[in-house]
Amino acid sequence: MKFKPLAVKDPELKKVQDAIFSHLVGLDGELAGVSGAVIIPTFAAARLYKGKIGQTIVIAGRSRPHDGGEGVFVWTLVGTDDDGTTLASIGGCWRRSKIRYYLLEWFGGGVDVPDNGPPLQACINANYITGHPIKIPSGKYVCTTPVAIPRDANGGWRRLSIIGDASAWHPHNSANTGSRLRYATGDGTHFISQLGPTNPALINLSSIHLENLSIEGPD
Repeated sequence: MKFKPLAVKDPELKKVQDAIFSHLVGLDGELAGVSGAVIIPTFAAARLYKGKIGQTIVIAGRSRPHDGGEGVFVWTLVGTDDDGTTLASIGGCWRRSKIRYYLLEWFGGGVDVPDNGPPLQACINANYITGHPIKIPSGKYVCTTPVAIPRDANGGWRRLSIIGDASAWHPHNSANTGSRLRYATGDGTHFISQLGPTNPALINLSSIHLENLSIEGPD
């Protein structure tokens, strides 16, 4: 079943709704069960909206409509709020539907965010549970907080995959477009490390897959 937006009389709200549905269709293709779904404006509003078993809603954005956090969510009674894919609500939680990857914007990241380290860490933590890759859209994402890849008690870890925008990336792109993570502290600390049972360690490159992505130091 394709997306079927609700009838909206306010022209400005209709424009926002059309943009949201167009973006969601582009991300997820056909999703079942969203015909006639309630549209909730933000994560905060969703946390105050009690659902019913099997109910589907469309959240228009994380803190404002069409800010990258938009998505289709399904009501469930059990879940842990991670502020990106699962949102605790009254008597249950809203869980993002049909996740195939994680986006920084879901967890509060963005090109205008001064520190994308915490959103990236949230994506890494989610990846550790499911193994789904992390997608970084085109743009420069500044990080001032280092991130760590979790490891289990036996020293093992899931393979971490971070994928940038293939349409804009080139290894010798003088225009500085494409997907870029910039660690901007310049204090000599490691940007990405692996967490063992007790201590962090340098990353084992066999456990991480980077594609169409630049990782840079400070200017």
